Amino acid sequence: MTISPETSANEKPSSPRRHTTLLVATAALLVGGIAGGMAGAAIGSAGPSQELSETDAALDESASKLDDAERQITELESEIDTLESDVKELAPQAIAADAPDAPQPSGPAGNLPEGYPFVVQVSELPDQVRNWYEMGSHTEAVALAPGVWTELPPGADMESAIAAGIADGFCASVEAYERDYAKRDLAGTCW
Repeated sequence: MTISPETSANEKPSSPRRHTTLLVATAALLVGGIAGGMAGAAIGSAGPSQELSETDAALDESASKLDDAERQITELESEIDTLESDVKELAPQAIAADAPDAPQPSGPAGNLPEGYPFVVQVSELPDQVRNWYEMGSHTEAVALAPGVWTELPPGADMESAIAAGIADGFCASVEAYERDYAKRDLAGTCW
């Protein structure tokens, strides 16, 4: 049986498949009509071609902004590459210019007297200094200048001991060391 405009609503289609097809077609028309009405309301008085033109214009503007951003990123990457190249080229020259010609033994701030520093056994020091270092359980010291020493803790190296900025010894010797070599007052004990 063919459904036609003349078929009454009370008549049944000849098969369930036709009935399903009719329901799907009716639903599609209803949904299409509702969606079309909503689209028409969204467009207002403007037609579909005007809406497409506005969308195209917005897309063109976004694409232009994206192109500008990509161009700026490319320019920044080029500048970074140039700076990195300059640093790689100039850094070794700057380091070499700052390097001393020959390492000089130095105290907390300056050169040490000729022949100093060197490591000594605490047992070889004058009584006052020896007793002072033995109370701290030290067995070695660093001679900084005549009559001036600093303790050498177990496991420490000579440079670290000197950098600690402690000078022990005879008061006149410590004062001369501070004045002539350290160029500042140091912590420590003198006798």
